[in-house]
Amino acid sequence: MLKYLFIISFALSILTSCGDPDSESLMCTEVDYDTAFSIQADNSYCFPDGVVLSVTALNNEFCPCDAICFWEGQMTIDMQWDFPGEELLDYRYQAAPTAQAQNEPLPDGTEISTDQDDIIFEEECSDSNPSPEIIETIIVVRK
Repeated sequence: MLKYLFIISFALSILTSCGDPDSESLMCTEVDYDTAFSIQADNSYCFPDGVVLSVTALNNEFCPCDAICFWEGQMTIDMQWDFPGEELLDYRYQAAPTAQAQNEPLPDGTEISTDQDDIIFEEECSDSNPSPEIIETIIVVRK
């Protein structure tokens, strides 16, 4: 009996030690094209055709609430695209309504859209935090 317990314990220790330490970073939320979905920084999103979108940052580039600005500003999204058979593509999406023409095209005619109303901040803008972090937003990816 002890012999079997030792073998099972040994096998379990080998299996757990061989696990990939970055396996959590490889987890991917399955999403579809032409469907709105929420994104957060440091998360990955997998499409049915094998394309993977990894969001590295949601950047608040809006005018601080305690300032008077000529332009309201924008959110930018730093991301990395993994299109099967191509090199990884670092990409910055500018989510301002007037910035569409400034966004570089993505391979295969892939397009991104967002709505300024779908941005969730860590807290409401205030004198103590005039530029709160963006923690989540909603995007649509079309192909």
